[in-house]
Amino acid sequence: MEFLERDKMLEQSSEAEKKVPLEIWQTSSFQNWYARLQEAGNRLDDARPEWVLKVGPKKEFVLFWVLQVNIWVAAENRHKSNEVVLSRPDTSTVVLYYAGEAKTIREIHLVIIAEFRSSAMTSDGRVREAPGGSSFKPNISPLQNAQNEIFEEVGIRFAIERFNYVNVRQINAPGSTLRTHCFGLELSKQEFNQLCKISQQGEPLGNKQETEQIYLEIYQFGEIIHNPDVDYATLGIIYEVLSEVKLD
Repeated sequence: MEFLERDKMLEQSSEAEKKVPLEIWQTSSFQNWYARLQEAGNRLDDARPEWVLKVGPKKEFVLFWVLQVNIWVAAENRHKSNEVVLSRPDTSTVVLYYAGEAKTIREIHLVIIAEFRSSAMTSDGRVREAPGGSSFKPNISPLQNAQNEIFEEVGIRFAIERFNYVNVRQINAPGSTLRTHCFGLELSKQEFNQLCKISQQGEPLGNKQETEQIYLEIYQFGEIIHNPDVDYATLGIIYEVLSEVKLD
């Protein structure tokens, strides 16, 4: 941003807005959150940056940021000041499924990725979720991001028109502003068999330069429901896609 543009923006900002670092203010994740806050009629009355994590080749892309905030809640006529806002860019999540001869959604097969995550509280330290992620490439659409992430994580570049956009929702509202754009993609029998073979071989996929090491696993939805290593957000994403699938 040019200095004249920065100065103009600061002149028009409130005292609280001026406390938001420019590197956070310019992120789409901040702007999306702040727009929703204002649409609700609420007001940012104070902000204190707590943490910023930058990634990318030159460490220029803000992936995570945390602000301690004081919000005027208009509908309740009070301030809320004992919280922080944790944010990161939107993700794209793709539910890859094979309906085959399934009679109920519990019998539909799903392609799940298993990946070690330091925050995981699972039996083996891996999270199990639908494939997807975010990108630090500028101006990439959720759809293009979905196609790229699937190619990176499962090894197949599906045609863009096969991605069925379902919805965008917040993942964990009490803990983060993170939203995911949800897509469904129905596999052919040949594609499903190909991914089953990759799963059986047990070879890791993913972007190794970013320490991403992913393994494919195949489950029926009925198995996913009873798997304690699958979080509630993943269950909800999968259910929203499968609930629209027409079965014979």
